[in-house]
Amino acid sequence: MDVDINCTANRREFLATMDFDVYASALVTAPSGDPQYFFTTSCVPGMSYNFGAYENEHVNDLLHELSTEFDTARRAELAIELQQTILDDNGYVFCSFLEMSMISKANVHNWNAHACDYYEVTVDLDIG
Repeated sequence: MDVDINCTANRREFLATMDFDVYASALVTAPSGDPQYFFTTSCVPGMSYNFGAYENEHVNDLLHELSTEFDTARRAELAIELQQTILDDNGYVFCSFLEMSMISKANVHNWNAHACDYYEVTVDLDIG
């Protein structure tokens, strides 16, 4: 496989050409703990992160149900079904790896590393 890397400041303009075979992107959705954001922005036609123009009517139906469901257990079931449907379609390849370095001065207190960014800044964090 030949690889041509296109590192551009305006990815949306490049992606609009649809002149690519593989597009890799990072989308951080863990802080909310809710699956709906990823699916609605990345798996619905015309949405901001649906760069590959993925479309599936069953996924759309599940997303409509997810948008009106408040029971967390049922939302989790819907998210699993959505993931499996998208995987079965080969619509996305999911991978995850986060490497993070944290450096602070000696006067920073109560800074605790967390597996997910954003959670380091808490009410207990102090500079003294």
